[in-house]
Amino acid sequence: MSGDPLRPDIVGDWLAKANADLKTARQIASFGESADTCAVCFHAQQAAEKSLKALLVNRGLEPPRTHDLTALAELLPDEIGRCLDLDALDALTSFAVGARYPGPFEEPSLARAIALVGLAGGVLDVVTGAVSKVAASVADPSD
Repeated sequence: MSGDPLRPDIVGDWLAKANADLKTARQIASFGESADTCAVCFHAQQAAEKSLKALLVNRGLEPPRTHDLTALAELLPDEIGRCLDLDALDALTSFAVGARYPGPFEEPSLARAIALVGLAGGVLDVVTGAVSKVAASVADPSD
């Protein structure tokens, strides 16, 4: 991978937006059975997408204009990609667009929505760990 891996301002911006989406998903889910589960899943998808794009920027890549989480994950180095469940990411991808518009789309259960929020949180954790590791290796190049 080429490019400048040190773009902490932009990476930080992507991660801040990812954290905000994850927070929003959790807040909406906290309404319990009256929660708009499509909105919960949309924000979970956005948190995962922005997390993956942050890591791509961190690795010196320009993130493509896509909502496809699997496609984004496949651009990552193998050691990170192996930490992600591509099938679960694929399921989460479906909430990027379809859930926001009228049409044939099955509303997820609250349990499913909460599980997808957990998945998005896991993606954010993996990304945050990978970004921190890169920052630490730059700070101490002997690693």
